[in-house]
Amino acid sequence: MVAQGFTVDLNKPLVFQSIIISLSNAIHYASTVWGRFTGLCVYDVTHYYLHHEQPSREVTKNLKKYHLNHHFRIQNKGFSITSSLWDKVFGTLPQTRSAAKSR
Repeated sequence: MVAQGFTVDLNKPLVFQSIIISLSNAIHYASTVWGRFTGLCVYDVTHYYLHHEQPSREVTKNLKKYHLNHHFRIQNKGFSITSSLWDKVFGTLPQTRSAAKSR
C-alpha cells in the first residue's frame, strides 16, 4: 500500500500479532497446568494428613471426621476432601448422625 510516498507492509502487524497470541496462549497453558498441579498437590497432602495425622485444630478435626464418614459410614456421599462445598453443590452431602437418627 502506498500513500504519499509512504509504504506499509501489511504482513508485519500480522507477524507481531501472531507472536503475541502464541505467547499469551503459552502463558495461559502454563498457568493452567501449574494451577491444576498445585491444586492436586494441596488435595493430596490434605487427604494424606486426614488419614495419617491427629489434627489439633477444630477445623481440621471436623474435616477428618467429615472425610472418615465418607470412608466408613456413608461411602456413596461426602466426596469432598477439603470442604463440604462441592457436596452441597452436587447433592452428595451426607446427613448428620442426629438427622439420620430422627428418621
